[in-house]
Amino acid sequence: MTTNVKIALAADRVDLPLINTEDKNRRLFTPGEIVTSQQGFMRGHGTYMEDDSIKSSVAGVMVQVNKLITVKALKGRYVGEIGDVVVARVTEVQEKRWKVDTNSRLDSVLLLSSVNLPGGELRRRGAEDEKQMRKYLQEGDLISAEVQNVHSDGVLSLHTRSLKYGKLAQGILVKVFPSLIRRRKTHFHNLPCGASIILGNNGFIWISPILNREGEESGGFTQNLADVVTQEDRETVARLKNCILGLAHCKMMLYDTSILYAYEESMKYEVQELLQPESMAIVAFNTQQRLQLLMPFVSPVRLTGSGGPIESSAMEGILVFDQTNDLIYHNFNEAMREKMHKQALDLGLLEEETVCPTQDLNSNVLIQIFSPLLASQRIMMCQFDNAYTSIQMENNLNVVFDEFLGYVFLEISTKDIDLIKRELGAFIAFIKYICGPNIFIIKNDTSKRATLTELIDTYRELYATNQGVLMEAIEQMLVNVDVKNTVVAALQAATDRLKQDPHSQRSHSILFVGSKFLALYSSRQAQELAAVDLLFLNLLCQSASRRPQRRRIESQIVFLQGSIHQSHAGCVPHIVHVVQLFEHVSLVLLIEHAHTALASHLYDVYFALHKLQNLQLQFDLDNLRGGFDALDTFVKHTGEALRKVKSNVAEVDEATRGFTSKWENLRRKYTDYFRTSDNGLIVKIDSNMPLFVESVKELFRLLCASCPTLEHGLQRVTDIADMAEDSLSEVWSMVDFARTYLDKGYMSMIWKDVTFSYAYFLWFEDEHGTALKPNEPPNHQHHGASGLPATKPSLMAGILAGDYYHRLIETCFPRSPSGKIRCYELFLVHLGLVTSTVVLEHCRRLAVTITDLTGCIGNPIDLL
Repeated sequence: MTTNVKIALAADRVDLPLINTEDKNRRLFTPGEIVTSQQGFMRGHGTYMEDDSIKSSVAGVMVQVNKLITVKALKGRYVGEIGDVVVARVTEVQEKRWKVDTNSRLDSVLLLSSVNLPGGELRRRGAEDEKQMRKYLQEGDLISAEVQNVHSDGVLSLHTRSLKYGKLAQGILVKVFPSLIRRRKTHFHNLPCGASIILGNNGFIWISPILNREGEESGGFTQNLADVVTQEDRETVARLKNCILGLAHCKMMLYDTSILYAYEESMKYEVQELLQPESMAIVAFNTQQRLQLLMPFVSPVRLTGSGGPIESSAMEGILVFDQTNDLIYHNFNEAMREKMHKQALDLGLLEEETVCPTQDLNSNVLIQIFSPLLASQRIMMCQFDNAYTSIQMENNLNVVFDEFLGYVFLEISTKDIDLIKRELGAFIAFIKYICGPNIFIIKNDTSKRATLTELIDTYRELYATNQGVLMEAIEQMLVNVDVKNTVVAALQAATDRLKQDPHSQRSHSILFVGSKFLALYSSRQAQELAAVDLLFLNLLCQSASRRPQRRRIESQIVFLQGSIHQSHAGCVPHIVHVVQLFEHVSLVLLIEHAHTALASHLYDVYFALHKLQNLQLQFDLDNLRGGFDALDTFVKHTGEALRKVKSNVAEVDEATRGFTSKWENLRRKYTDYFRTSDNGLIVKIDSNMPLFVESVKELFRLLCASCPTLEHGLQRVTDIADMAEDSLSEVWSMVDFARTYLDKGYMSMIWKDVTFSYAYFLWFEDEHGTALKPNEPPNHQHHGASGLPATKPSLMAGILAGDYYHRLIETCFPRSPSGKIRCYELFLVHLGLVTSTVVLEHCRRLAVTITDLTGCIGNPIDLL
C-alpha cells in the first residue's frame, strides 16, 4: 500500500487573508450601519434612508459616484444591467419564450423574437417557429446572451441576436460570486493557451477548447458535439477551471489577464494538484505579485494649474534584459525615474530614507519590479511562441516589447504605440551597430553605454525637427560641379593617405554638413555601404556634436550592415573616426579592420544558436534537426574563415582551439540524440551549450570587437584633419588680407594662391542705385598708385567697434550728405585658377543678382 505525502516548509506557507489586498483601504459596512449622515447625497442600491441618514442594507463596501452612494454586497445574487454579458441555463420552455437561470433573484426571460433564426434568417416569428422552440433550445441547454432590458420587478430580458451569442457546445461551467467578475469592454477571450473563455457578469464562466465554429450559419443553435476534444485540450480546460477556482477562493478579481497569469504560474503543478489549498494559495499569491507590476501605471497622474487640469510630464524609459532576465541596460528620463522610485517604495524594495529621486535605481530593484512581466513574456515566447508586442494602459502609458537574439527590449512611454515601436526599433538598430551580436558587452562597457544613450536621445530630438530622420532617409546637399569635384578630390586624398597604413587598405571617407550628406569616396577593395549605414553615421556625428565637451576626433568600433548585394553583409566591423572640422561639418573616416567573411559567419552562428535554443525550450523536437544542420553549416564556414586568418597572438589561437573542441563535443551529443532519440541527451546538450556559446563570444571579441591598432592610425587621421582645417584657415585669411590693403586705400584687388583665387571689391551707390566715384585727393597723381590714398581712419574695418564705413563715406564724399550714399563690399573665392576678366564678370553678375533678389536695400550700409 502506497500513500502520497506532500511536505512543505513553514516558510513557504502563504496566508490567504494576505492575498486579497485590492480592497484593504475600503471599509466594510454591515446591515443597518450608517453610511453617511451628511445631507445632499442620494441613496442607491444596497442602502435605505432612516433618521435622515443613509444606512446599509447589505454587508459590503461603499461605492460613491458623485452624489450617489451605493453599497456593493460581497456576496449575493446577480443584479443585472443593460449590456451585461451572461452565461445562463434554460430551465423551462414557455409560450414564445424561454425561462433561463442567470444567478439572479428571479428567472430571466429570453423571447422567441430576441433570438436569431437558423441560418440568420430575418422575418417575423410565426406559429411554426413556436412549435420548433424546443428544437432550438430545451431544458438544460447552456447559452451565452446579453441583457437587453431590466424590468421594474428585477426580471432580466435577454437577447442572442449576435452570432457570438447562442447555444454553448463542449466545455466546463464554473460558478463564482458575481462581484469577482471585473467589468471589461469584452468578456469573450481566446487565450494563447488554446482555450476560449466567456466571463459572464452573472458569475457563470464558460471554458471550452477553441474549435471550428461551423454552427455560426445556423444562428447559434448547433453544438458541434461531433468534434473530438483532444486530451491536451481537456487538460488545458481543466487547468483553467482549477486556476479560476483558486483565484475565486482567494477573493481575487477575475478577468483575462489575471486568469492568464494564474495559468502560467500553475504550470509547475499537475492539474489535480491545483485542487489542494496550498497550491491554490501559492498560484494566487504569485499571480497577485505579477499584477502589482501593472497597478502603478493604471492611475493617471494629473496636475492642476490656473487654466485647469494639466497632463503630467511625459515618461520614457528603455530596459534591456538578457536570456537569464538580468538587467544589462536601462535609461529613464526624470519623470520615469521618479515613478520607479515610488513603485519601489510601494513594494517595500527601498526604505524611504535611502531614496534619492535624482539617482538611478539599483539594477536588482528594477529586476524585482519587472520580473513578473518579464517572466510572463518569456513563457509566452518560449512555450506558446506568441509573445506580447505591447500593453496599453488606461492613463496613456504604453509598454512595447521586442526581442533580438534572446534579449528582451522593453520601452515604457506616454507616446503613441506606433511611435514607441519605431523608437524601440531604432534603439535595437543602434545597439547592433555599437555591439554587434554580442549585446551583453553593453553591461560593463561604459563608453558604449554612453554612446547608445546619446544616439537614442539624438534620434528622439531630431525625429520631431528633422525631415530626414522622420522619413529615415539621408538628404544629399546639392552643390555645383566644381565644388563637388573639389570635395571628392579632397576625400580621395584623405583615403589615399589612410592607405599608407597597411592596416587601412579598405576604407571610406565621408563628409557631412549638418544632417546632409555631401560626398563619399571609397577605396577599391572596400565593402559597399548601405543607405542605413550612412543614416547611422550621420546620427553618430550629430550626437557627438551635441556633447558639451567633445574631443576633436572621436574613434570607436562599429558594426555596419553593408550592402545586401555583397557576398558578406549584416556585420562588417569598422573603425570609425569622426572629425569635427568646424561647426556642423564632420569628416568620417571608416576603416575595415577585421576579416569580413569571418565576422559574417560568426554573425550567422549567433542567429543559428538562438534558433536552436528556442527549439529546445519549446521542446519542438521535430524541427530540431533542421536547426542543428543550419548551425553545423555556419560553424563549418567559420572554421574555413579561421584558417585564412593569420594571427600570431596566443590568446586568439587558444580561443580558436576552444571553439573547435567545444563544437565537436556538442556535435557528437546531437548526433547521438538523432540516432537514439533519447531525451536524456537533451539535458546533456543543454548543460554543454553555454560552454560553446561562451567560446563563440570570446572568438568574436578577439577577432571582431577589439582592435589593438585602434590608436595606430590616429596620428594619420589627425594629419588629415589638420590639412582640412588649414584649407579653411586659408579661406578666412582673405578677410584680413583685404582689410589690410583697404586701410592703405585699395578698394579693388585680386590675388591667388595654389588652391584658390580671391577677389575683393568695395563701391558706393546713391539712393537710386547709381554708382558713385569717390573724389580723388589732389596728391593722387603723385602717389602713382592704382587705388585711392589711405584715408587713415582711426577705426578698424567693421561696425561693432565703430562705424568704419560711415567714416569712409565722409572721407570720400566730404560735400555730400552721408545718409544718401551707400557702401557695399563683396568677397569672392574661386576654386582653382581663373583670369581677372572672369572674376570681374562674376562680380558684376553676382551684384546684380543680389540686388534683384533682395530689392532696394533699406540700410545705409550692407555687407555682402
